[in-house]
Amino acid sequence: MKKTYEELLGPEWDLRPVPGTAPAKDEPQIWDGTAQLKHVGAPIPRLDGKEKVTGAAKYTTDIQLEGMLHAVVIRSPYPAGKIEELNLQDVKKASGVKAIHEIVAVGANLRYEGQPLVAVAATSLSRAKRAAALAQIKIQPTPHVTSVDAAMDPNGPLVYPSAAVSPGKGRLPIQGNLRGPATGGRRFQSEGDVELAFKEADLVQERYFDTPVQTHSCLEPHGSVVQPLDNGGLQIWTSTQSISSVVRDVARAFEIPRSKVRVLAHFVGGGFGAKFGAGQHTIMAGHLALKTGKPVRLILDRREEHLCGGNRPSSQQQVKLGWSKEGRLTGLSVMSHGTAGVGTGAGVAAPFHMIYPCPHRKTLEYDVFTHAGAAAAFRAPGHPQGVFALEGMVDLAAQTMKLDPIELRLLNDEHPVRREQWKRAMTLFEWKEKRKRWPTREEGAIVRGVGAAASVWYNIVQNRVGATVEVYNDGSVRVLTGVQDIGGGIRTVVAQVAADALHVPIETVRVELGDSLLPEGPGSGGSKTTASLTPAIHSAAHMALQKLASFAAPVLGVLPDDIEFRDGFVLTQNGSTRISFKDLCRSMPADRVVGHGERKEDRPGILNSPLKEHIQLGKIIAGVQMVQVAVDTQLGIVRVEDVLAIHDCGRVMNPLQAQSQVNGGVIQGLSYALYEERRLDPIEGKMLNPNLESYRIAGVADLPNISVHLTNTYSGRSSTGAMGLGEPATVPTAAAVRNAIYHATGAFMTSLPMTPRKVIEALHKEGS
Repeated sequence: MKKTYEELLGPEWDLRPVPGTAPAKDEPQIWDGTAQLKHVGAPIPRLDGKEKVTGAAKYTTDIQLEGMLHAVVIRSPYPAGKIEELNLQDVKKASGVKAIHEIVAVGANLRYEGQPLVAVAATSLSRAKRAAALAQIKIQPTPHVTSVDAAMDPNGPLVYPSAAVSPGKGRLPIQGNLRGPATGGRRFQSEGDVELAFKEADLVQERYFDTPVQTHSCLEPHGSVVQPLDNGGLQIWTSTQSISSVVRDVARAFEIPRSKVRVLAHFVGGGFGAKFGAGQHTIMAGHLALKTGKPVRLILDRREEHLCGGNRPSSQQQVKLGWSKEGRLTGLSVMSHGTAGVGTGAGVAAPFHMIYPCPHRKTLEYDVFTHAGAAAAFRAPGHPQGVFALEGMVDLAAQTMKLDPIELRLLNDEHPVRREQWKRAMTLFEWKEKRKRWPTREEGAIVRGVGAAASVWYNIVQNRVGATVEVYNDGSVRVLTGVQDIGGGIRTVVAQVAADALHVPIETVRVELGDSLLPEGPGSGGSKTTASLTPAIHSAAHMALQKLASFAAPVLGVLPDDIEFRDGFVLTQNGSTRISFKDLCRSMPADRVVGHGERKEDRPGILNSPLKEHIQLGKIIAGVQMVQVAVDTQLGIVRVEDVLAIHDCGRVMNPLQAQSQVNGGVIQGLSYALYEERRLDPIEGKMLNPNLESYRIAGVADLPNISVHLTNTYSGRSSTGAMGLGEPATVPTAAAVRNAIYHATGAFMTSLPMTPRKVIEALHKEGS
């Protein structure tokens, strides 16, 4: 008899896969809920921690090469304009200048402040800057639009004047500055009859929400050092989230074989989604390097990061929900407009499709082109915006129906892991007690409240990425993979997986990564790095063990299939004979054995649940967060005091690093909730806060107590069971903060960031 998900829930929600087909001989055993592992699952400190805290770790900005040139970029000072004159003679003659690279020509239309015009390479950064200032560039400013409302005016200026009304089969229509609507596509299909659902609903509520543009603000900016090679190729040190995508882009841009492009990223100071591909900075540095025959360093400054380093698009969401008197969600409609500047990607609808089942739903999403830098993927693209609106509507309905907000969620949330997370969170956070205790004005102007919100993300994997495991005749191990570590700690996880797969101490394992000459690793985005790479490591180690077993078999007088590896020893299955792992390695005929593994398609895993496909275990990552706030009702200041974050990431590889990931996600979500906002001058169209002084992000003094609890779930979908965690922790935070403010004050906030001015306005509106 098949079991449901709930029947598979064991202690601490350890889900154990139903016994199925054994893996092929060349594949490792699945680490399910019964696996006894020594290193995986242990809170092992980062292996590169010492290098980072002592300054030994070398980032792209630390690279210094003999004869290296320094490059700067002349950029458009206007959000829109046309180049009428481009005289660079004085630049070329300036002291120290070795080359220039023109990106645009006379007559070119400019579409955003910060758009690159000319790159200048000189013998020092100061000389490059002085030379750039000599450029005689005449730009005729043209009318611009930098807000969604202005861009949607049919009589307003167009960002792309020649854009077709209907761009072709399979592409979204464009009308003026409006692109869309996207209606869900293959993955998020609208369904049912929404208008009929609202007509028959017992409760219908509608609200408008808006969220601002948020910039990535990584501590390490975009940048590259590009060195020309004697074979006509390029060697590149770069701050990237995907070494392989840089190789691809550079090879294509310069029409050279990929084998002649080497990319290194040994340490990366953050990404959050904006550092995929080579980027304009790398291509410009490459042109200058090829022209001069010398290495060229081009690093964006903080202003450039804000203007053209990527951002999270804004959103304007008109959301309408219908409910039955029993508290069931019966109808849902969303129309959203957002700007990704000159790019696309402003959708927010995924959470409306993926968290709560609803028989009737319709989502329409529009990109609105504006004269501003293009967006880029940003930690759970679209999800913090969508969840801010959706989870606010759930709290609003709970208040109207006089239900506890979590009880209403449990009436609608079918995800088995998240249901257990909600129940555990209510206990750990003392949810019901705090809801009864607050709000109270016993402390004068300060009122407290608690709020909650759900998270959703997806188990994304990149197949065919690989790793090589080398076991040497002294018993040491080297793991090779071309993945990059952007701060999540993948070095340590790789060592843990290899140590457990080989049954050796982690101290004997050395990890080499960050180099395109190594086996191709996954990109660090979509929360896919660990889920993609660890099964490849496991497979590579398994292959190495098979070779070692062939050496051990004659020594122990058994067949290779009768060999086991356990706790640093090699023994027969009955345990009657054994030798140490090191002794076996000494007997190898060569200096090493090599195993190579690649990420394969996910296994079916647990497929016997009666629940819907969209919440199938191992495909959807669940999480919940609860927040306690203190609100100063006179000043409008919101202080987040406590956060409880419970998240699922499959099998937890390293709880210490996983907690750090959640902490970072919560802090970034809190910053989005209360502080961050790109501000453009309504007249000039220029960014007013392109720095880390006036572009406010959360600092140490703003941080609450954060309690992290991780949900181990074993779906059987891969040999390690790892799933992603980088994005989910950011998704619900802003919504939970808003819901806590609502509980504390009765003021329902619909706009981010929730600044003191907005809080006071909402309080006055509520009081009126």
